[in-house]
Amino acid sequence: AIGAFLHDIGKLGQRASNENELPEHVRGNETEWLPAVGGGRYGYRHVLFTEAFFDTQRDRFPEDVDPERARICAVYHHKPDDSRPWTWIVTEADRLASGAERKEKDAAHELGGKGRTAYRTTPLLALQSRISIRRGEVRSAWYPPAELAPESLIPGSRPADGAMLEAYGRLWTEFGEGFETLGKALTVDHFHQGLISLSERFLWSVPSSTMDEPDISLHDHSLAVAALACCLHRWHEANGTLEDEAAIRDRTIPKFRLLEGDLSGIQSTLFRLNREQVTGINRILRGRSFLIGSLAEAAALLIRGQLDLRPYTVLLRAGGKFTMLLPNLPDVRETIERLQAEFDRWLVQSYAGGLALNLALSDPLSGSDFLRQSGNWSATWRRFRMRVEEAKCSPLASQMGKPVLDLALEYPEGADGSCRACGVMPRPAEEDRCPACQAEERLGNALAKARSVFWKRGEGTRFALFDKVAVEAKDTFPACLEDNELAGFGIAGTVGQEKPSALPLRFYANHVPLWREGEWDEGCYDQAVADEEDIDERWAGGIKTMAFLAQADREKHGDRCVGRSMLAVLKADVDYLGQVFTRGFPESERTLGRTVALSRLVDAFFSGYLPRMLRSDERFRNLYTVYAGGDDLLLIGPWLTTIRFAVALRDAFREFAGGNPNLTLSAGIEFVGPKEPLNRAARRAEDRLEAAKSIGPHKDHVCLVVERPIGWPALDGALGTAEWLHDLVRARTVPDTFLYKLLHFADMKERAERGRGPVDLEAAMWNARFSYHLARAFPADEKARERFRELVGRPGVEPPVPARIPITIALYRNR
Repeated sequence: AIGAFLHDIGKLGQRASNENELPEHVRGNETEWLPAVGGGRYGYRHVLFTEAFFDTQRDRFPEDVDPERARICAVYHHKPDDSRPWTWIVTEADRLASGAERKEKDAAHELGGKGRTAYRTTPLLALQSRISIRRGEVRSAWYPPAELAPESLIPGSRPADGAMLEAYGRLWTEFGEGFETLGKALTVDHFHQGLISLSERFLWSVPSSTMDEPDISLHDHSLAVAALACCLHRWHEANGTLEDEAAIRDRTIPKFRLLEGDLSGIQSTLFRLNREQVTGINRILRGRSFLIGSLAEAAALLIRGQLDLRPYTVLLRAGGKFTMLLPNLPDVRETIERLQAEFDRWLVQSYAGGLALNLALSDPLSGSDFLRQSGNWSATWRRFRMRVEEAKCSPLASQMGKPVLDLALEYPEGADGSCRACGVMPRPAEEDRCPACQAEERLGNALAKARSVFWKRGEGTRFALFDKVAVEAKDTFPACLEDNELAGFGIAGTVGQEKPSALPLRFYANHVPLWREGEWDEGCYDQAVADEEDIDERWAGGIKTMAFLAQADREKHGDRCVGRSMLAVLKADVDYLGQVFTRGFPESERTLGRTVALSRLVDAFFSGYLPRMLRSDERFRNLYTVYAGGDDLLLIGPWLTTIRFAVALRDAFREFAGGNPNLTLSAGIEFVGPKEPLNRAARRAEDRLEAAKSIGPHKDHVCLVVERPIGWPALDGALGTAEWLHDLVRARTVPDTFLYKLLHFADMKERAERGRGPVDLEAAMWNARFSYHLARAFPADEKARERFRELVGRPGVEPPVPARIPITIALYRNR
């Protein structure tokens, strides 16, 4: 596994330094590791740098790892050792992950096919800028070599050659320093997890190939190779053919399976609340969101443990989903079915059947199914997606015919009525919450200031996921995982100037609005209900409750505060993502590596870049992240701030996509009063999102206030119009009753021109009455009258933005 994952690490070293700087004993062995490419020359010279890396780092591997065997796997991956047939495992995995035809071109490239330093100055082509589903012109965008950070996720123009060479040198040094810290890992599995994280941090923007397809990072390619190598080794070990070169190279034998775990019922479970004024509702939502996402993480950990697989086999993990590559062993299907039944039973007990984890196992796959030739991988992925959709149609199937209520009441003993938070599950005697809601509130409270999160062995602990895995959030950043911890990560962006650590880093959208010292005296929070159960003590660093967030957009006007106390729910996701994965690239370019890379990038935008927007932009610090990751998000915040953030988010996503019109975002926004049920608002926001995504072939719309979705530029314009109306009211140029009159005329126009049913004769007079009204209100201001006509619309012409949207915004700001 380690040899496969580090097989191409020399590519970074090769671009960061010169070959003549290598030790003599490394340069003198080129005939041993490098294949001849003609003219007395040897290709794939990055292998020399891979050898040098192992040479300098051999003492920094865990005791249970044989660094020499790992080195042999890595340095012989282009010229397998005939005396060690198992070295073909990494060679075969490398070819299946990328396609053999690219390798020969890379060899020529690094020998000077396009200039002596071309391979050192070719940056990573942003994968998202290459997607095409035949919707507009696609332009190239590039990533310079840099450590992974939220701001680095936005691609730009091609960097200068000199900057490339300097950046590669810096990454090579930082990767080596980071590798030294991995020796702190207590177990081999912890070492693997730390190595994957280290690679993602420093190799995510280093192109694996620099010839024709510089759009797959070294990290994503290496992860795919390591996953394939793990499964190949397990399969051949089980079949006694590790020393059989022919068997290893045989691509007709089904040696693999794909597995996906997908949670369903997330939103309905997330907003399952007995009543809106539940004590600690923001903490419960926060903890529940993380626990629900942790179910997929825990399931993947348990599956890996049952099948004795390394972390590289988890190819994708985001948004309540995971995708794994498994060896096609005889007991795999039986193991997955047994685990599915265990998961189902626990979910029924803990969530009363409202939440399901659907496991979909592919048919057995041969090596040829991963090749891009003849569209093999494309067909493989389509078949697998069909299997995933089938699994979603029968959630909790293993529990069908069993009484849900009886299962739920098996615990706890002495249950006394239903939970006062969720209103569904039984609660223990002398408790007001069920075990799930208690765990959610504890975790939610810890997550607000968490700097690291862990999954640990949890048999016998309170509310362990699947009765086996406990979740813990810490406000510290430990040097490594502890022995009883199965996995964990430090939250990127909260680490600060920490000492080097073996703990993996990961993006996590955990932004929650916190009070600043004296802030409660500066804003318009005076109307918070005094006896509101949900209100925490107001102190610097304390969590703002929904009751206060609902008032955050009220504004001071003279000696009073104006504006409606109201929240908004924002639901958004990426358009046509299924088509993007199945046909976003030419069929000959669809590979496992691209599938993994694109998923990781999209998830990083929502889980990494979005939280940065909330932290760094003062305008958006009062937005509450319910969840964000995978390809979607759900936020709650002050109503006007939420609308403005939606526009900013779409602009940021467009930058992330490199301006590609084939990768777009749609959203639904629903207003909700501070005492209204959030679950209903969330469902309405989901309905609005669906309306926005059904508007037409291009989607890329947002739906709010009215049923008609609008384009994002139109919403930006509506905010500008609302600001103009707001200024008129504040300056007392018009009373707010004038805005209500505008709504009346807009409704009359719509009734008169709806084109179905009997003619509404009274509404048909709208234009004459509207013109008369404008003439009286603005007798000498033709410019103002013209703008109001554009707002409401001319006869027979639908305005670009429904007038109700900007008028409603202006009214709510002045109510």
